[in-house]
Amino acid sequence: MNATIVVVLFCLFTAFKPSAATPERLSSNDSFIPCSDLHKINASDRCEFVTNASDCQIEDGYIPYIRFPYCTLNGQVAASVVVFALWISYLFVNVALTVKYYLVPSLDTISKTLRLSESVAGVTFLALGNGAADIFSLVVLMTKVDNDGSFADTAMGAILGGGLFVTSIVAGLITFFYSMGIRLWVFLRDTLFYLGAIIWLVVMIADGEISLAEALGFVGFYVCYVVLVIVSLKFEKGETTEEKKGLLSEESNGSTDSENFDEEESIDESKPKSPDQTIIISRDIERSQSEIEDSVTDVKGPAVATRKDKEKMSVSRLSKHQFRQLLKALWPHTWKDFKALPWYSKIVLVLQEPVRFLLTLTTPVVDYKKPPNHGWNRLLMMFNLVLGPTLAAVAFDFFFQEVKDGLIVGLISLAVSTALALFVALTTYTDEPPRFHWVFAFLGFVMSIVWIYIIANEVVNILEAIGDMLQLSGALLGLIVLAGGNSVCDLIANFLVAKEGKPIMGFSASYGSPLLNMLIGVGLSCILAIIKNGGSYKVKLTAQLSVASGFLLFSVALATLVVTLRHRQADKVLGIPLLISYLIFIIVLLCVEFA
Repeated sequence: MNATIVVVLFCLFTAFKPSAATPERLSSNDSFIPCSDLHKINASDRCEFVTNASDCQIEDGYIPYIRFPYCTLNGQVAASVVVFALWISYLFVNVALTVKYYLVPSLDTISKTLRLSESVAGVTFLALGNGAADIFSLVVLMTKVDNDGSFADTAMGAILGGGLFVTSIVAGLITFFYSMGIRLWVFLRDTLFYLGAIIWLVVMIADGEISLAEALGFVGFYVCYVVLVIVSLKFEKGETTEEKKGLLSEESNGSTDSENFDEEESIDESKPKSPDQTIIISRDIERSQSEIEDSVTDVKGPAVATRKDKEKMSVSRLSKHQFRQLLKALWPHTWKDFKALPWYSKIVLVLQEPVRFLLTLTTPVVDYKKPPNHGWNRLLMMFNLVLGPTLAAVAFDFFFQEVKDGLIVGLISLAVSTALALFVALTTYTDEPPRFHWVFAFLGFVMSIVWIYIIANEVVNILEAIGDMLQLSGALLGLIVLAGGNSVCDLIANFLVAKEGKPIMGFSASYGSPLLNMLIGVGLSCILAIIKNGGSYKVKLTAQLSVASGFLLFSVALATLVVTLRHRQADKVLGIPLLISYLIFIIVLLCVEFA
């Protein structure tokens, strides 16, 4: 999130308030009126009301959005909605940016460091990366103090609406444009687990509360799903291995060269399999060689620098090279490349760069897919170690908490962070990642979560302001706005996967991803909310949530029946009804909301 824009907007919200709005005019009774009742207040007094009413104050976040339409724009609600729509779109883009370039590489590195198999990593860490926006939006919503139940409605609406969007729109579009035959066992495994999770969630909502045991049960249900996935994958691999052995034994009986088969196959696998791969490998080698030569040229050393040579480098020349690397990491674009971009790409780049700049300064990235040094940048890592924990302490309101006799958490954090940065400066080299480089992937994961949490807080605060302005229910905002914003990434990712020739993968992800979001999102969020606020998590089954849950059950059940009855075939026969069902859902939902 762009700190500069946040500061400017905050100044706008607070500096341009009408002078007539003074705190003395607000009575003591008005301070306890729900913020959603601001329409009952005289138009001339609404700025004063939203400024002073306790229910209109934000619990977390940095910008008091509800003041913008009534204090800055003098009651221009329509203009405020346009501004909020643009700002919330910008925030969703930043979430996607954080997940793709910072969270996913960290999770990938962690899974490789822990030596997890691809199947285990796929249904745990990598799945968490894909559903991070949905899950942490729920965490923010469900851990807030909920006086009127609007946050609970929005949270349940987001999880049900997001699942409906993905299983209807995303799966519908994929099957509309691509015809495929899918593996029935795998598809039934995902859809039946998802149907069970939906029914369980609806029962808990109808009951009016979610207990700690039920929340833990949701997480345990996902653990059972992960175990089943792992067992089934190992069983399938075992069958495949046996089939291959049988084929090889048959071929060996009629081939004179079978004795050297394994040796030749291993040699062939070590070679590039296509000209494109050869080009990529050669480019990586050239790039790594050029980086080594550049680093050595700065100190006028030989073509290859040994560790002793590095130790002899002068501090001034070494610092010059480090600062060049730092500037390149903070601004990786050249002016020539920027000028060659279309005008709309320039606008997108200018809007994204401040966010990427702050993310780069605070969030370490350890990416094994970036040869030759996995993204190692010594000076940047020192900034990450100092600024990252500081940002986390500020974001979670720990920075100014007093530990003892005037000693605050912020000072302790800065002292420890600075010591770690000095340790990196004294024990590492500029162009050679240390052996403990993988440790920073865990810090990158934590900082990515911090950024997603910060942005999700702002999204939730905007939705709350829009609901109060337009008198919309929290369930409607969750079902359409929050669910749609979080699901856009699934739409783009799954459809692009299908377009690249893997429609089965894109279609299957349309059911696996919502399952993770529901089980882990609701389970984890309820656990944290119960720990924070005590008791059980209160929720109610509104008319809007009833409509959404009914359509979601219909969507998943329809896909299950069609694929099963049509002998594993998924095509337009399934895609068209799914798309139509979502259109009908929107019409029914709006009728229920405004009836």
